Amino acid sequence: MEIAFCTLLLYENHVALAEKKSIVTGRRVNVGPRYSMQLRNEEITSECLEKNFLRKYFDIKEDAKLERHSEEGFSIKPHGLIHKLMKRLRKKEFPLLGCNMSCYKTAMIEINGFDEALGNSAWASDTDLAWRFKGLGYKIVSARYMANEFHLFHKRSESEYNRGFMAEIEKNQKEKNFRCRDGIVKSSNN
Repeated sequence: MEIAFCTLLLYENHVALAEKKSIVTGRRVNVGPRYSMQLRNEEITSECLEKNFLRKYFDIKEDAKLERHSEEGFSIKPHGLIHKLMKRLRKKEFPLLGCNMSCYKTAMIEINGFDEALGNSAWASDTDLAWRFKGLGYKIVSARYMANEFHLFHKRSESEYNRGFMAEIEKNQKEKNFRCRDGIVKSSNN
């Protein structure tokens, strides 16, 4: 039940911010090893963690000191007063986060989905999706503090952050290849 509640809340907030030519991006809240173990062992629920985030923040931050981004767990309502103030004051665009994003199906089809030629690099995928969407006129809409996803601690491999794919991304940008060749449809001529 707890997973359904948090998933529903995450999706509800994505839907509340959705627009036809937009990509909604939430944030990832990294929790450290202790909270991750408690969540995995069902000693606490993500709903409990979310509801008590402000009260437990410093403990969560200490547990996640190697992970960073624990501050992303604060929660506000879409279109509420704080959200409106943040939109007005924040001029910088938030980066797209592929693990916590939503868009209309037509948008994903238009770019031919994730570029599988970039391998499993989370960084490359996020960067690649963002420039391709923007190149086709989509705007990135921030759901920071409204669509937060708890990310459990785990050891990471170097390939997760492989930035060696930048040459391929830059080549595609130069040639304005907004539709990838190795995505939903596999083809050399998209």
